Amino acid sequence: MRGKNYIVTILTGIFICLNTLYGQNIVHTSIYSATLDKTIPVDVYLPPDYNTDTDTYYPMVIYMHGWGETEGAVQNIANNAETLINNGTIEPIIMVCANNNTDPFEGTMYMNSPVWGNYEDFMINDLIPWISDNYRVMPFRKYQGIIGQSMGGYGALRYGIEHKTKFSAVAGHGAPLGLDVIIEDLRQEVEDENTGPPYFYDYDNAPGHFTQIIFLGAGAFSPNLNTPQIYINPRVVEYPFDDYCILIDTVFSKWMVQELSNRVKTLTIQDSVGILFGDGTNDDLHFFPGNVAFRDTLDSIGLPYEFFVHSGGHPMPESFQDRALEFLDSLMLPPVVNPVYLCIAPSDLYVENINHTSVDLGWTENGYATEWEIILDTAGFDTLTASPVSVTSNPFTWTGLNPGTDYDWYVRSNCGSGDSSVWVGPSSFQTVCSAFTAYLHENFDKETIPELPNCWSSITGNTNAFVQTVDSLYNSAGNAALLFNAGDTIASVLLITPELLDLPSQDNRIRFMSRTYQDTCSLIIGTMTDPTDTLTFHAFDTIVSLPAYKEFVVDFDTNYNLSDTYIAFKHGQSGSSLYIAIDDISYEQIPCVLPDSLYADSIARTTANLNWRENGFAVTWQLMIDTAGFDTTGYSPLTITDTTFYKA
Repeated sequence: MRGKNYIVTILTGIFICLNTLYGQNIVHTSIYSATLDKTIPVDVYLPPDYNTDTDTYYPMVIYMHGWGETEGAVQNIANNAETLINNGTIEPIIMVCANNNTDPFEGTMYMNSPVWGNYEDFMINDLIPWISDNYRVMPFRKYQGIIGQSMGGYGALRYGIEHKTKFSAVAGHGAPLGLDVIIEDLRQEVEDENTGPPYFYDYDNAPGHFTQIIFLGAGAFSPNLNTPQIYINPRVVEYPFDDYCILIDTVFSKWMVQELSNRVKTLTIQDSVGILFGDGTNDDLHFFPGNVAFRDTLDSIGLPYEFFVHSGGHPMPESFQDRALEFLDSLMLPPVVNPVYLCIAPSDLYVENINHTSVDLGWTENGYATEWEIILDTAGFDTLTASPVSVTSNPFTWTGLNPGTDYDWYVRSNCGSGDSSVWVGPSSFQTVCSAFTAYLHENFDKETIPELPNCWSSITGNTNAFVQTVDSLYNSAGNAALLFNAGDTIASVLLITPELLDLPSQDNRIRFMSRTYQDTCSLIIGTMTDPTDTLTFHAFDTIVSLPAYKEFVVDFDTNYNLSDTYIAFKHGQSGSSLYIAIDDISYEQIPCVLPDSLYADSIARTTANLNWRENGFAVTWQLMIDTAGFDTTGYSPLTITDTTFYKA
């Protein structure tokens, strides 16, 4: 994923000439990032006649460089772009490359990480607005695309998925895809590079680049500034191999969360994201089989794509550069002259004042519109059949919603005379949940993993622990909830129910199934007043979960004397990296147990003591008494306590 050393050396000499032109139409400049709190070097390619056709606004392509490269890596593809522009093959574009070469691993995977900072937020929230503020670009999705190489290929494809409302087309070459397919080849390379076992993996003194590539991946996929691994340097990640170079499943499972073959399944044809990707069949980093696996995934979910295969190695060939530029050109809109006359789309959608049945919807108006159209419905609704609602206020209060429900919404500007902007969205929100009373049942089977059901929540005390739904370790077929504490045996890891108004009544119980993955672990059942604050957790009972499912019942009876309205399942922290599965949770009334052993004593002419054995926790009873053989049908019982005096 890293560029050649001689390229880096040449670029270092170029960097001395800040804010000047080097090469045709490439500006070397910089941006201060509020997200990262530092200045980031940026190269900007400007098309021919940019400085003379001052009324023209251009499509914009972000180029994402590879590992070890810098913003100067854009120069080669920019030269190709200019050739294609000059011969009329593609429309003029502006191309931008921001430096993502940073400590400690000379890259970022274009992702947020505590190891190097929030570079994904920088690229989306800082860089894109900065481009439109400083250059004549069309700041709309249909005018924006990405091309990336290696690490940048992953970034390009990732952004097409995660930020599909920003880009209409993406192209990635030599991206590390299909991690589960290529991990064994990478592991073997790391083992061959290092001396052992036991092995000590050191980024700065690595004997080969595969050891370093794994560090880069770990910085993105399994960061941990408090890693327990003493056989790595620097100790800021969870390395996916142990000191005998054996794959650690619990760490690699975190890598698979960021695997694009999994994440791309959130895209649909309606998202209209053009996807081009490819690699050389002789890629010495072993990435080609993973690209094939990614192709197979796209086939299985029915997403259109273009797969570019060549006989070369890992570097992006000129043929892919040309095809990527032509591919993006075919899907992006062309330059616009005097776009002030366009109906400009709103941006920065937000929601506030979310209630059970209403919400305030707001946005930034980027033009002169005073009327807008909104479409809103439950998450994932079909926008093609939705009926727009015209509004004249911003923000706008939308009413008539259902409690505890996920919604998506879109907005567009209405500039009059039939002229409207493109739709912007979706923005998503969830209405406030209504509180429950017994009975409540949850088996997690209707959820899309790893999401928890609406109105359920969780707290994890570190970035590596999680509480989520899984489609394994279930009791009843489907899903289960899984609590995992990672390497931290101190932090709180909790699964929390919706609000339960009648919890303080002392009449209810929680009944559930639980098991562990392999080891025995305690599970603490408690209550909370605030599901976001661990300090409000009050332990009530502790059970021991075993590697096989068992039912547990916790009665919140007269022994429970708090006013809390949430029940929480707290990981017992019996050791590190322990999984606890919970399924088939029922919050219900405590069954009223029948008394027995009825007898009378102290019998006199007109009185008798009536006695029975109470098998539950009742403190009041109902009594029927009359002459022998009386008809109980329609009889009105007498409510009594153990001190009631009854006179016949």
